[in-house]
Formats: sequence, C-alpha cells, structure tokens
Amino acid sequence: MGTAAGAVSFLEHQPRVRRLIELLIGPTPAELTLAVSSGLSQGLAGSPLGPIVDIGLRTTLLAEAAARRRRWIDREGALWNGPTGHPTGPAKIEPRPVKVPPGAVEKYADAAFIGSLGAAALTLATTRSLQRGAAMVQAGLPKAARFGREGFAAHLGACWRHAASCPSTPGPFGFSTG
Repeated sequence: MGTAAGAVSFLEHQPRVRRLIELLIGPTPAELTLAVSSGLSQGLAGSPLGPIVDIGLRTTLLAEAAARRRRWIDREGALWNGPTGHPTGPAKIEPRPVKVPPGAVEKYADAAFIGSLGAAALTLATTRSLQRGAAMVQAGLPKAARFGREGFAAHLGACWRHAASCPSTPGPFGFSTG
C-alpha cells in the first residue's frame, strides 16, 4: 500500500504533473481528488504523519476561506453600487503579457525530481525492489516546500482579511497558491 501512497503523492506534489491534472479536470476537482486520494492511501498504508500534516494545511486553508467569507459579508454592501441592488460587472482583466516564471518551489521540484529519479534507478538496479525505488522518488517530492508556501500564503491572506483588506478570491492578492 505504501507504493500506492507514493504514486498518489507524486501526482499531488510534482508541479508539472499536478498542473496537467488541473488542466484536465479543473483546479478545484483536482485539489479535492488528490487530497482525498492522498489521505486515504496514506491512511491505508498505516502512515499517520502524512494525514496529520495534511490536516494542518487544510485547517489553515479553511481559516483563510472563513476569513475571506466574513470580510466579504462585511464589505458586500459597500462594493455594490447603483439603486438596483445588483453589482456592477466584473472588472476587465487583461491577459498576462508574459508567462509567470517558475518560482523557488518549482525550481526545487524540478531538481529534486531529477535527483530522485537517479536515486530510484540506482536503488532499483542494486536492490531489485520496486518498493524501495518508489520510496526514492517519493523522498524527492517537494511536499514541504509546497505546503510551506501554501500555508504561509493562507495565513497571510487571513491576516489581511482581519486587517480589513478585501480580496474576494484566492490569487495574487488573495494569496492562496493552490
């Protein structure tokens, strides 16, 4: 069961693979599917640490969402204008002129992935154990880097909302990196 947990972790934490999954089924269904699959596979593998770390991150993300909701409820009336009671149309957002360059987590993930593939190949060649080879790939996943960035962004977003700022959606000013 540990190999299945490693495969799900690979899908969840390797940025290029995760991006592909998000493109195929959408960001919200991808997040839900990967989080539930990861929790189930790690739980069935008998590893309590992974689900505990996931619970910590999800709690922080939930606190941010609750703060965003409270701030929206507080500010909704002031953001609507006109006698009809209907909001104005959405703001015009131009497409980015250039693609966002890879960040520190993505650069680390690429380097760690190459290193873990080499370690997996060497382990597989010397031990002939698929499970040990898979463990080498899993060891190179940037889970801590991704969760650290997301947790920090969620906490910062919640703090902003408590300080009366009102970004209404996760993103550059809402800070969730999802």
